[in-house]
Amino acid sequence: MNIKSKIKKMFSHKILENVLVVFLFSLTIIFLVVAIWEMEPFYNYSTENEAIFILTRTVLKIHETIFQFSQDLYIIYAYIWIVFAITRYLVGAKNKQKMDEDEVEDIKIEQKNWKIYILHLFLLTAITLIVFMYRYMVLWVPQGFDTAWYTYILKKMQQDPMQILKRYWNRSLALLIMFSITLVFRMTPENLMVLLTPLIGILYVIGVYFLVLTGTKNRLLSLLAALYAPLTYATIRLSLDLYSNYIAWTLTMYALSLYIRTIDLTKIQIKYIVVTSTLLMGVALTHVWAFMFVTAVIFVYNLLEITIDKSFGKNLQKTLIIYAPTIIFVAYKPRLILGTLKMLRLFLAPDKWEYTSQENPYILILAIIGIITLMNQKQTSYTKLLISWLIVTSTTMITALYYWPYRLMCLMPIAILAAHGTQTIIRKIKTYLNIKSIENVVFPLLIFLVCFTAMLPHAYIPDHVFRPPDDVMQQLYWIEQHYGFENRNIIVCIDICPPSISGEGYSNYYKWAIATVGNIVYDAPLLHLLQNLPDEHNIRYKGIAEKIIVIPDKLYQMSPLEYQITEKISELGIYRVKVKDLTQIGQVIKNSSIWMEDSFRLEEWKVISGYIDFKHQILSVSGVLNISLTPLYPNKCLTIERWLSEPLYQTRYLIMKVQGEVDSLDFIVEVWSDTQWLAGVNFKKYLSSTKYTYLVVKLSPDMPIWRIRIAFQNQNIISTESHVQIDYIALI
Repeated sequence: MNIKSKIKKMFSHKILENVLVVFLFSLTIIFLVVAIWEMEPFYNYSTENEAIFILTRTVLKIHETIFQFSQDLYIIYAYIWIVFAITRYLVGAKNKQKMDEDEVEDIKIEQKNWKIYILHLFLLTAITLIVFMYRYMVLWVPQGFDTAWYTYILKKMQQDPMQILKRYWNRSLALLIMFSITLVFRMTPENLMVLLTPLIGILYVIGVYFLVLTGTKNRLLSLLAALYAPLTYATIRLSLDLYSNYIAWTLTMYALSLYIRTIDLTKIQIKYIVVTSTLLMGVALTHVWAFMFVTAVIFVYNLLEITIDKSFGKNLQKTLIIYAPTIIFVAYKPRLILGTLKMLRLFLAPDKWEYTSQENPYILILAIIGIITLMNQKQTSYTKLLISWLIVTSTTMITALYYWPYRLMCLMPIAILAAHGTQTIIRKIKTYLNIKSIENVVFPLLIFLVCFTAMLPHAYIPDHVFRPPDDVMQQLYWIEQHYGFENRNIIVCIDICPPSISGEGYSNYYKWAIATVGNIVYDAPLLHLLQNLPDEHNIRYKGIAEKIIVIPDKLYQMSPLEYQITEKISELGIYRVKVKDLTQIGQVIKNSSIWMEDSFRLEEWKVISGYIDFKHQILSVSGVLNISLTPLYPNKCLTIERWLSEPLYQTRYLIMKVQGEVDSLDFIVEVWSDTQWLAGVNFKKYLSSTKYTYLVVKLSPDMPIWRIRIAFQNQNIISTESHVQIDYIALI
């Protein structure tokens, strides 16, 4: 046997399928045993039977190990079509002109058998509701990072829908759909964010069902693809908070279904052309990235048609007619595409395999079998479209072409390919076991139960619940109720991040504050707000004297200073600022501090680094610390330090009164315990050469304060002299 024949035999889809089927059957048994064991509280191994103890521990360990290989399986899934296609080309394999007898679909569409369709739709709806509502059974709050943004936009639309539509053309259809639901069902935006996931999910899985049904005429295959769809992490992540992408990709399922039907017809049917074109326009107006993606899939499909069928432009005319309205609209609104193109960065995106370790390994194996099967069978319009879909997603993921490559994971046709893999396994069982009934019901049900059991707990992602706790939200609701949504006469001052309500990850407290009270939030210490300094998001407010400043204490680190200049307006812990005059506040700072340095003694401030790297002068004139310095070398740091006579506890802020200009130097203030860094801020952007500025470093009241450091960090060689004058440093 020559080398060419050995390679051909090695990569024969029959051998690969057989190996994977045996492996999958073993995993099926393991997963079912795990599922049975997880029904009882065996995690504490509270049994006297040593054999059961060992078996339980072993099974759970295997279960954990399988999921650890998810990322490796995903990488195989992304690359295998490339290896398989190249190998087939090298060994001279030709596309099959007709399917083998055991590959012929044996369950065809019966046009008048509506009972089966109704039963399938009912089953799909029930499974989708169970999977997508599971996360809300665990915690009934809106989840996901982007959810707060959508909540805010919907509230803004309630004030002025047209203004939002003009501003967010690239999300306009999705926002219009959401807004319409809130109006028709009199639903709050927050409740909509909970119910939108299963609502769109039902339409999505039905779209998958009809896409596969249109391409294969196989009801069982279509049902399996749709059942697998909500059981993949890709769909779970898509449905969590990527609502525009979620809606757009749902529309894409119907658009591709109609596209297949349109190009398979011998004549041009206007009704299919119009509906397909309208759906694609809807995708463009819902999520531009999804539109560009489906366009790439259709482009590669036409390319495959040219290379495989050798028929140039066979369906190109229909494609161009379908795309004509969208092309005209994009020409009118070019920013729709240009803004997304800026995020295309070849091999420069973050980790391209992010989140892939959480994908369902069982479905991934099925999908790999499905890829091998599709690459070996006769290429129809449907199979070429599915292969094009895989090529675009896989290539884009491998090259990390998009800046957030994990979002590509959400668009992978894993569920559909897994259905084809299941079909292959059914054929194997039929062939080797010679059983006639099992292939249609029993084994597909077995595989589905395993996938369902394995993936249902993963439908809830605790570290993706970014909503703050209820007590925090109650304060925000109180402010909204008493002052209205986005009242421009109000400023809500916040500066701490509370934990998320799930207890894992962190809370998107800033966006949720905006979503609740409006874009009137200032995320920085009160002293910075009163000086019109920018907050953490570079937001400034003018006319502070005329505005009402409200502080919710669950979102702000209150200190004796704030208690002295505010009044309590709610038992929930909400305060209103009554003193805004900085001349008065300066005296309050002195009265509130537990330690103050307002008469600097140079012997207590030591230069600990950069002494020879800067031309510098440090003086104490009338108790005020004056520092002048000029950098002599690049990337050097001049640091001075002050040790306290004894450690201080229960401190919430370090406040400095400073005037000066540091040009290109970083001006960093740090607070240390004996050997541990506690807090530090680069105040370069806050300094002013014309007036004094109050700078604030937030501290943990539980940590002892031993040292204060002031550092000047040089980035490059400059000859300009910098000067800083510090009137006092206070710990409150």
